[in-house]
Amino acid sequence: MSAKQAVALLALTVCMGGFVPCNLVYAAGEGSGGTLPEVSGDWVVRQDADGTVQETLPVVTRWQDMAALAVIGDSITRAFNANGQRISDTSCSWGDDLRYSWFSNTRELGQCYEHYVYSVAERTVCAGADPLMVANFAWNGANMHTDVYDQAVQARNWLGNQGSNRLVAIVLGGNDICTNNENVNEPCPNDPSGRLDNTNYCRPTTATFEKELRRALDVLVTVPNTHIGVADPPRVSLLCRYKSKDVGSGLTCSDVWKTATLFGASGVCRSLTQDCSPARIAKANETFVNYRNAIERVVAEYAAVTPGARIPANAAFGTGNVIKASGVTLRRTEVFGKYLFQSSDVSGCDCFHPYKTMQNKLAAWMFTGLQCSATQPCVLEVGDDFQDGAGIHWDTTTYYPGLLPSFKGTSSFCWACLPSRGGWRSTLK
Repeated sequence: MSAKQAVALLALTVCMGGFVPCNLVYAAGEGSGGTLPEVSGDWVVRQDADGTVQETLPVVTRWQDMAALAVIGDSITRAFNANGQRISDTSCSWGDDLRYSWFSNTRELGQCYEHYVYSVAERTVCAGADPLMVANFAWNGANMHTDVYDQAVQARNWLGNQGSNRLVAIVLGGNDICTNNENVNEPCPNDPSGRLDNTNYCRPTTATFEKELRRALDVLVTVPNTHIGVADPPRVSLLCRYKSKDVGSGLTCSDVWKTATLFGASGVCRSLTQDCSPARIAKANETFVNYRNAIERVVAEYAAVTPGARIPANAAFGTGNVIKASGVTLRRTEVFGKYLFQSSDVSGCDCFHPYKTMQNKLAAWMFTGLQCSATQPCVLEVGDDFQDGAGIHWDTTTYYPGLLPSFKGTSSFCWACLPSRGGWRSTLK
């Protein structure tokens, strides 16, 4: 079996009963507000404190109702170099470190308290999921344009043998933006069908990105009682904010980006980091926005189809024309692409992957949503690709839901902590 085919599969059977202390799972973030969700039939309404309706959503599975979790992703989800603070430290493993994976770490399973990486799997168990099965199908170097379909097939085959309810997360796109081509205009080798853009550092075209996402969703929507959460890619252009970061041994991140070898490629994201010029930052952000918009458009289209109905055929991409199984829901989350990550969030080994503290943040936000604040700022977009890509303007007030719809209460009340049986149907997390 090749390294690419080797999938870390973790099966967990955990018996957790009773009431979980709320402050151990979720406390509403700064600036939270709004009223208790109102339930009408199979729909839930979220309102702001002034009564303004923000969302009307179908009632979907709560975290505590999950029986199986799966993730599709890349080296971020494999927690590559997540324990490395400085390149001079022995903590740089230059490999996967799944004990720090934001999704599947289970070192403190059932303990229900904040630690280095309080993963989505651990949070789900602490919300009352009983029993829970977890599978991490991510692999290093994966991207949307060549790998998401194969991972989706693996996830479908596994999820189909698990109990209901199920969740699968897709977190890809960073490697599609981060090519190692240093020239914006150059021929793309081994690309006779034009899937790569030879005017954009040989990054996948937006059409290629969208087609592969559609193909993956065509696979996943056939699994009944499954919630599909698709995350925006990280805004990798923000890396250039930290080009002068000291990582030890007299090196900065700029030095590491030139010399490090990741997954067989020499250099790190050279389409961006070759000199971190305004033009490169703007082009990377433009690509991020195009990919993000494709995710938003496609997820909304598939979510609008009634379970049991057929996903419309898309002649341009050769996709669709599959039945959306009963109980299937879809949602996009913006948390990864909106957060303005800080220097301390970046691994000091390769200046590219998330450090374990960032893995923990990602787990929390995917689970309960991201509340932008002065201490965890988000990018305030002004429509200028350089300014947005460099994170010049900050948003400190907006709230972004995670993989499941989230509803902020008027106090630090833990919605996810309510017992999985007999609780209000509106307590979604």
